[in-house]
Amino acid sequence: MKKILFFIAALLVCTGAWAQDITGNWVGTLAIQGISLKLVFHIEKTSDGYSATMDSPDQGGFGLPTSRVAFDGNRLELSAGQLGLSYSGTLANDSINGIFRQGGLQLPLVLKRSEQDASPTMNRPQNPHPPFPYDVKDVTFRNN
Repeated sequence: MKKILFFIAALLVCTGAWAQDITGNWVGTLAIQGISLKLVFHIEKTSDGYSATMDSPDQGGFGLPTSRVAFDGNRLELSAGQLGLSYSGTLANDSINGIFRQGGLQLPLVLKRSEQDASPTMNRPQNPHPPFPYDVKDVTFRNN
């Protein structure tokens, strides 16, 4: 009897070792009517489960919040209600094969794990330096 209980306890402890990690940056490309759109999902573990943000760099959208993230076994479900989109896929190794839905579209989307943060740092200098790509003239106004 003790051997059976020990075996069951060991089996339960080992199942956690097989759990796959979904956290990190996931990058994929949507093919829509001959146009390729890069999508990036940033998934983090929280005390409540998971949270995620989405980037669409080709459209200039970064840090878009998701309203729901669920990961059970190897199944991922993401939705962003304010954008009217959802994604459901299956994790296998370092890729997620799934379906991206927005509006009436249902498109296949394969996400690959990315080690680097795919969000670019925008170069927006507040104090530009010459040479400027425009004409510069010094102008003064008198205020009487």
